[in-house]
Amino acid sequence: MPEKIPGKKGFTFVEVMLVVSLVTVVGLAVYTSFSHGLRIWGRGQDIVAEEDVFIFLEKLSLELRNSFVFSQVAFNGETRQLMFPGVFQSGKTIATGSGGKEYPLQVGAVGYSFDPLEKIIYKQQLNYGQVVNKVAAHKVPVVRNVQNIKFGYVPRSGSTLIEKFVSTKELPRAVYVEVELLRGKTSHKIKKYIRIPTAG
Repeated sequence: MPEKIPGKKGFTFVEVMLVVSLVTVVGLAVYTSFSHGLRIWGRGQDIVAEEDVFIFLEKLSLELRNSFVFSQVAFNGETRQLMFPGVFQSGKTIATGSGGKEYPLQVGAVGYSFDPLEKIIYKQQLNYGQVVNKVAAHKVPVVRNVQNIKFGYVPRSGSTLIEKFVSTKELPRAVYVEVELLRGKTSHKIKKYIRIPTAG
């Protein structure tokens, strides 16, 4: 056994090596748990983004199916944006006779656009007064973390998909929507073909 030097206090080499190895093992366990947690969180974010896209497509389908020909609002469809006449609930409530409240329906314009820099799909709603007075629509983010969106249109007179459709006199027979998401490092596309019954 080594002899102790009087007046000198400290740790032996074995004690120092033991503490260093314990700190290393604990640090490795914390790092492993943290990295697994980040991977799980990333997968959860991918699922949330897909759910947002499916909800967006369902709402768009409902709004397009309720679309109609309206002389004040042209159906204006391009590759990355879409504006069409529609009916939607207003943001203001009115009192009903039974003491309750309801949101009245309004005629106006509904639009969707994609910002490739922010990677966000936006929605705009204009009521009839805003359409007539040409008021700029307030954009509300609907889906985030989108890589790309593509709209296509099938005119009433044909069956070929086209990239641009503008008309105040008719609606397209159908709208094709393709949303591209990034899942991990691979691209994932969600597609929907929406038929418009009022177009004939």
